[in-house]
Amino acid sequence: MEKFKNYKTFDDGELRLYAKENPKAFLKNLELPICIDEVQKVPTILEYIKIQIDTNRKNGSFLLTGSSNILDHKDSKDSLAGRLCELKLLPLSSKEKNDKPNENIYLAIEVKQSSSVKKDDFKHIIDFQNRYEKECLGILFYNGDMIMEFSENLIAIPFGFFL
Repeated sequence: MEKFKNYKTFDDGELRLYAKENPKAFLKNLELPICIDEVQKVPTILEYIKIQIDTNRKNGSFLLTGSSNILDHKDSKDSLAGRLCELKLLPLSSKEKNDKPNENIYLAIEVKQSSSVKKDDFKHIIDFQNRYEKECLGILFYNGDMIMEFSENLIAIPFGFFL
């Protein structure tokens, strides 16, 4: 895939208004591939992006980013089914926020033979985390069927996830 030659953000109020009022003209004037950030601020643009994708079937023409899921927006009239690959990004870790990505991290693991998990099941992991000043990720493996995040650093993962 080519690198993105062009970047636009709908944080720019004038650009956002132009894209809302003239979506065809806005898209026609773009140099592809393009990254459009904060796309959830102009949810109606999706149907016009779909038309452009259908006209020129080249993968990777659009990278749509934002701080919320545009597909959940009430004004989003199109799902872009068959034209979209959705990536959900986790929030930054406290080490990333503090610009210390190479610092060691503790990992606390616990196993539970149950098919359900509640916050209290992390009691021993939380006790361990409280003893150390360094960052500690707590993982609880269990017999359920869903990955559940209880906080930024407490997560329950089903055994079956690895099969």
